[in-house]
Amino acid sequence: MGKKFMYILILYIFLHAFPLKASGDDHHQSQWQEGSIYFIMIDRFNNGDFTNDEKVRMNDPLAYHGGDFEGIIKQLDYLKKMGFTMIWLSPIFAYTEEYHGYSSTDPFEINQHFGSLDTFKALVKEAHQRDLKVIVDLSTNMLEENGVSENQFTKAAQWWIKETDIDGYGIPNIKIASTKFWNTLSSNVKKQKENFILFGDDPNSDDHKNTGIDLFLNNHDYKEVRKAFSKPDQSISIYDQPFHQWSIQFLDNRKTNRFTMDAVMHNQNPGTRWKIALTYLYTIPGVPLVYYGSEIALNGGEPPDNDQQMDFRTDNNIIEFLTKLGIIRNQHPSLRRGSIEIIAEKNGFAVYKRTYGKETTVIAINNTSKTKSVAISSDVLYQNKELRGLLGGDLVREKNNQFKIVIDREETEIYLLANKTGLNMAYLSVMGIVYGVFLLFIIILWKRSRKKRMA
Repeated sequence: MGKKFMYILILYIFLHAFPLKASGDDHHQSQWQEGSIYFIMIDRFNNGDFTNDEKVRMNDPLAYHGGDFEGIIKQLDYLKKMGFTMIWLSPIFAYTEEYHGYSSTDPFEINQHFGSLDTFKALVKEAHQRDLKVIVDLSTNMLEENGVSENQFTKAAQWWIKETDIDGYGIPNIKIASTKFWNTLSSNVKKQKENFILFGDDPNSDDHKNTGIDLFLNNHDYKEVRKAFSKPDQSISIYDQPFHQWSIQFLDNRKTNRFTMDAVMHNQNPGTRWKIALTYLYTIPGVPLVYYGSEIALNGGEPPDNDQQMDFRTDNNIIEFLTKLGIIRNQHPSLRRGSIEIIAEKNGFAVYKRTYGKETTVIAINNTSKTKSVAISSDVLYQNKELRGLLGGDLVREKNNQFKIVIDREETEIYLLANKTGLNMAYLSVMGIVYGVFLLFIIILWKRSRKKRMA
C-alpha cells in the first residue's frame, strides 16, 4: 500500500505542478458540471457520536445503525482525497422511524438520530473548508402524504439554505408535483444563494429542461452500462448524445441492488469489474456519481439490503484507483466538458477520444478476456504527437502515421495527446557524467588495491 500511495502522491504533485490551461469559455461553465459526487446514506456511513444512538439495532436492516453528521465530518478528508467535489446526503429532516429519512414529516426540524442542527452546520462548514459542496435530498413525499403545503415546502427549502449554507437539493421524485411548482422552487432557492444546485430523478420525458432543475440521474442507460461491465466480452455502448453532458452518470444507487452483486453473480472479481466500470464512468460525458461503499465493493441486493454498513478497514485497492481517476479527471477539462468521438468498439473493447480546446484525451477500455490492440491513424490524432498514459504510464509514439495502442485483458488506460518528448539530451549528459565519475572512482580503487597487493 505504501508504494502505491507514493505513486499516487507523485502523480498528484506532477499534475498540480504543471496544470493544463484550457481555452474557451471556462468562466461560463457551471460549477456543478465540473464536479463528481459521492452519495452518502447518513445512517449507514459512519458513527461519530454514540450519544445519539437511540433505537440503534445493528442486526436489523430496517432500523437505525448509528451513522451521523459527526461521522461524516470525521471522513471528509477521506472523501476529499478521492477527488470528489460534492457530497450528496440522504434526507436530514425529522421525524421518521425509517433510517433512510425519505418519510420525513417536518421540513423545519433536524433528525436527532443524526445529530443537532449545530453539528450539521459544522459539517457544512468543514466541507466548505475542503472545497466540498453539500447537497441534501428533499423528502418530497411530505407534499403528498404528510399535509405539507407547497408554500411551506418552498419556505423550508429557503430556510435551510439561509440557516446552514448548503449548496443544493436532490429531488428524488419529481412527479410528485407539477412542473410549475419545481420552476417556482428553483427560482426561489436560487435567489437565496448564487449557484445553488438542483438534482433530480429522471422524469423519463422531454420536460426535464423546463423544471428549473440542473442535472438529472441518467436512468435511461445505467442498466445497459451495468450489463456491459458486470462480466467481460460484453458490448460497450458509448453514449455520445449531447444531453448526457447534463446527466448524472451512475452504476447503482439507493433504489437498486449493488453493482458488486452483478459481478459476484457472474463469478467475477468485483475489484476488477469496478475499476473498468469506474474508468468508463469518469470519462464519458456527464457528472459521475459514486454510491457510498462502492470504493470497497460493498455488496447488497434490493433495498434495504443495498444499504450495508460502510467499513473503513477494508482493502484499499479500488480506493487508490478511484483516487487516481479523480486526480486525472479534475486536471483534464476534456474529460469533463469535451466532445466525444468513438474510434473503435467491438465486443467489450472500446476506444474513444474527448476534445476540449487544445486538449485531447484518448480512453481505451479492454473489457475482454484477451489482449487487444487498435491502430489509430494520425489523421485522427494529429502528426508528430505521442500518447502518454495517465493511469498506467503507457507511452505510445507515432509510427508510420499510426498510433498502435495495446491493452491487456480487463485493463484500461487514459492517454493524453501531447507533443513528442524525444531524447532528453540534458538529462542524458548529466547521467553520462555521473556514470563516468562512478566508473573512474571504481578504477582508482582497483588500482590502489592492486598496488597494495604487489607491495
